Amino acid sequence: MSQTDAGADRRQDGDHGDDDDFVVLHDDAAASPEELGEPWLLLIVDDDRSIHEATEFALRGFRFAGRPLLYLNAYSAAEAREVLACNPGIACALVDVVMEHEHAGLELVGYIRQTLHNSEIRLILRTGQPGYAPEIRVIQDYDINDYKEKSFITGEQLVTSVTAALRSYQQIRTIQENRRGLERVIEASARLLSNCEIERFAGGILTQTAALLHTPPDGIVCVATPARQPGRPQLHVYAAAGSFAGHSGGQLDDETYEGLAVEVAEVLATRRNLFKPRISCLYVPATRIGEVVVVIRTMAPIGRLDRKLLELFCINIAVGLDNSVMVQKIENLAYVDQLTGLPNVVTLVRHMAEELDAGREYLLGLVSIDHFEAVNDGLGRDVGDYVLRHVGQQLRNLVHPSLVARAGGGVFAFVH
Repeated sequence: MSQTDAGADRRQDGDHGDDDDFVVLHDDAAASPEELGEPWLLLIVDDDRSIHEATEFALRGFRFAGRPLLYLNAYSAAEAREVLACNPGIACALVDVVMEHEHAGLELVGYIRQTLHNSEIRLILRTGQPGYAPEIRVIQDYDINDYKEKSFITGEQLVTSVTAALRSYQQIRTIQENRRGLERVIEASARLLSNCEIERFAGGILTQTAALLHTPPDGIVCVATPARQPGRPQLHVYAAAGSFAGHSGGQLDDETYEGLAVEVAEVLATRRNLFKPRISCLYVPATRIGEVVVVIRTMAPIGRLDRKLLELFCINIAVGLDNSVMVQKIENLAYVDQLTGLPNVVTLVRHMAEELDAGREYLLGLVSIDHFEAVNDGLGRDVGDYVLRHVGQQLRNLVHPSLVARAGGGVFAFVH
């Protein structure tokens, strides 16, 4: 086995199709690897070494979509299996039909499609046996791109076949990456929406955004709310992870968050995502709690596909935040006394049931305000409300129970 880099130079030689797709270059003006881009992996499977040399010569300087070829050589079907096992990203394979035996090439193709379940790699069959050709059914079932006889194929025909195969491979990879990306967004959104509390939801945003990008969670989620000074919104940090862990709950400032306030301000001003080489700032449209910016550090620049996935994910974040706010409001109405802010009788009953289920003993005390109705009728409801709030706060401060609740009217309860 051997690998040969087919990257060559800049000067075009002939016209073999769209100039945007590929050019064939001479060896006298070599381009740097950075200019050529990551190479396509091309596997040549043939028991004749001269065929390997002739193929590489015919494709010298070949580039498709700005990327050169990197050759992987195998001299038998068995050797090809080893190469395939070590190189999962092979784009195209030129396979000799007859090698160790008459059907060695076709068996290798069957191994690729049926055993490895590799539907991405593009296959071009070649044979040195005049008049021999696989059945149409085999070509269709195994998704074979082309079939050529070695003695009749020209260099230009080989270039055309490889170009068509690489274009097909590129399209298949794009479709599959889009599908896998959408699956990741759906999965991340489902996990995110399972959190109803806003703080937990904000932490989930960082976790799931990092999972989408295959990077450790390292960033913040901040919310911009209208400030007293026009044009300067308050930036409240709802969640922090990684190098910022432990700083959530406060205001966003440059000293604590290493200058992130500048990026956040830019995102809020433009209302657009901001992508930099090592940091990404995602703008989440206005929600019930305000405009949200997610800042996350990454190991490498974000690619075009991942940027599109993040834009879609931001929509789900906005919906999820609104749902979390709504759920919290519903729970507040159901379990909290709206006047005093203390748990209500529903919460009191639930708490006592939990204590009984756990087998724990508890003391239930009731406190009633004498002549409370007279206070309400004689001094007015505003004074009565003030008395209720004051008594509730005093009970919470003095008794230190596991729960203080307003049972109704002028009656309070505590569990100790």
